[in-house]
Amino acid sequence: MRTIQRLPLPLSNQIAAGEVIERPASVVKELLENSLDADARSIRIEVRDGGKNIRITDDGTGISPEDAPLAFERFATSKLKSFDDLYQLETMGFRGEALASIAAVARVDLTTRRRESEEGTKIRIDEGGMKISPCGCPEGTTIFVQDLFYGTPARLKFLKSPATENANIQDTVIALALANPTVGFSLTVQDREVLNTFGCRNLKDAACALFNEGKKLVFVEASDDLIRIEGLCSPPDLFRADRQKQWFFINGRWIRHPAIQKAAESCYLGQIPSNRFPFLILSLRLDPERLDVNVHPNKREVRMNTPQGLFSLVKEAVAQAIYSKKLLDGAEIRLEAEEKKFERPPLSDWRPERKKEIFENFSTSERLPERKFESFESFSAPDRLPERKNEKAENLPWEEMKLLGQLHKTYLLLEHPLGLYLIDQHNSHERVIFEDLAPAALERQELLLPIFLRLDALQMARLEEEKDLFFDLGFEIEKSENLEYLVRCAPAILPYSEIEGTIFELIGGEGGGMGQEERWRAQIACKAAIKAGETLSMERMGQLLARLKNCPQPLTCPHGRPTGFLLSLGELHRRVLR
Repeated sequence: MRTIQRLPLPLSNQIAAGEVIERPASVVKELLENSLDADARSIRIEVRDGGKNIRITDDGTGISPEDAPLAFERFATSKLKSFDDLYQLETMGFRGEALASIAAVARVDLTTRRRESEEGTKIRIDEGGMKISPCGCPEGTTIFVQDLFYGTPARLKFLKSPATENANIQDTVIALALANPTVGFSLTVQDREVLNTFGCRNLKDAACALFNEGKKLVFVEASDDLIRIEGLCSPPDLFRADRQKQWFFINGRWIRHPAIQKAAESCYLGQIPSNRFPFLILSLRLDPERLDVNVHPNKREVRMNTPQGLFSLVKEAVAQAIYSKKLLDGAEIRLEAEEKKFERPPLSDWRPERKKEIFENFSTSERLPERKFESFESFSAPDRLPERKNEKAENLPWEEMKLLGQLHKTYLLLEHPLGLYLIDQHNSHERVIFEDLAPAALERQELLLPIFLRLDALQMARLEEEKDLFFDLGFEIEKSENLEYLVRCAPAILPYSEIEGTIFELIGGEGGGMGQEERWRAQIACKAAIKAGETLSMERMGQLLARLKNCPQPLTCPHGRPTGFLLSLGELHRRVLR
C-alpha cells in the first residue's frame, strides 16, 4: 500500500521550477522583472551558450546583507505583506519564487549592495549549498546564472538551438524595454551587442532604437473614466506576415490577450491584405483591483474585471490613430496641390475601407510554367449520358466529363454524367503545384536580381535551423557580411513578387497537422497557385484539369479543402420543379 510522504525539498524545488523556468528566456524575464521592481534605470544582459549562462547587472536599490539569503527561499518576498496586497499589485513579481526556482536548476552567483551601504554581499549557490560572504561591488545587483538545467538533463534535452534560444531571449528583452521605455536595456550575445535602448524619453524613441520600422509607427491614445490606452501602431501600408511584432501590456505587465488583439486587428480589415498583420504596441492602465495576475505561473495571462467598453475603447484608439495618419498624408498632398487647409472629420465618420480585388489585366504567364501537357481531348462528353448510380468522390469519371467553361473567373464548369461538376481553379492548381514541389520533380530558378531580407533575431534563427529544408524546396539563401540575407534562387513555380512574403510566412508560421516539409510545400503552392479572379483560356483550363486528374489526391488541396463538387441533375430538376 502506498503512503503519502513529503517530497524532499530539492525535488519539490525542481518541480516548482518547471512551472516558472521553461527555458533561458524565462530566467531573463524573471530577473529583469526583479530589476525593474528594484527601480533600476539601467540594466545590462549578457548571454552565452544559448542562454545556459546569463549575467544580469542593474543599478537598482540592491539587497541588504540580512535579506540576501532570504531572496532564495520559496515564497519569500518584499512585495506582499498582507492578503489585501494581492489585489493591489503594482510590481512585476510578488510570489517570491523566481530566484528559488532558478537556483534549483542552475548554479547562481549574486552580488548586491544597497545604495546607502559601504559593503556588499556575495552569495554562491550550487550543489554544495549556499555560501555567503561580504564583498566590494557597485550599488545595485548582479546575478550570474551558470550551467542552466545542468541537474535536469530532460529539460536540457528539449532546449532549441542556441540561435533560437538567443532569439527568444531577445524577444523578451524587447518586450520589457517597450513596457519600460525610460529604462536603458542593453543585450549582449556571445560578446556582441544586439540591442541598446540607452534609456529613451518615451515609447516612440524606444521603438526607433529597437526597430527599423519605428519611425513609421503612429501614436495610439484613448481613455475613459476607468482605463487609459497608450501605444503605437502601424499605418495600413506597413504590415507583416506574422504576429511577432505585437505586444500588449496591462499596468506594465507583458501579457497575452486574444480579445484585445482581435479588437485592435479589426481596425485593419479591408485595409491590409488578408493573412497579414499590423505592428501593435498597446499599453493599458487600469485599477489594480480590477486585475488578477495570479492565474498563470509565468504571469503572461491575466483576468480582468473591466467594463464592456474596454474593447470598444481599444478599437476606437487604434482606428483613430490609423485614420489620423491617413488624413495627415492626405492633407499634405492636398496642401501641396491646392494650398488649402485640411480639416479633420470627427472619429464617428471613420469607416474601414473595403478591400478592392483587382483582377483585370492580371498576368498569369508566370503562374503556370511552360510544360508539355497531355491532350485534353478525352474531356469531350459522349453524345448520350449513361445512367448510373451516385459516384464515389474518388472515382470521378474524368474521361466522360466535358469542359464547358469558366464561371466568375473562379470555377471551371464541367458536364458530368450525373449533373454539373464545379472545380475551384485555385484549390485544384494548389494541389498540382504541391505535387510538383516534391524533390524529384522540383524546378528551381536563379533570380536575376537577388532579394534582400531584413530579419529579426528569431527569424534568423528559424532560417538557420531550416536552411536545408529551404534548399530542398528550391530556395538558395546566403548570409551577407552586414547580417542581411540574399535570396538568389527560388522555386520556378513561385512568382517573383511572392518570394519574399512566402519566406517570411514559412519562418514565422506554426506547425499544423502536416509535417514541416509538407506544410511548407502547401504554403508555397498556395502562393504560386492561380487565384480566384484570373481569366483562363479553354486551353489553360484543359491543361490544369489534365494535370489535376493525374495527382494522387485530386479531390482536395494540400490544406484539405475540396477542389470541386457535384451539383446533381436531381437537384437541378428540383430547382425548376421538373
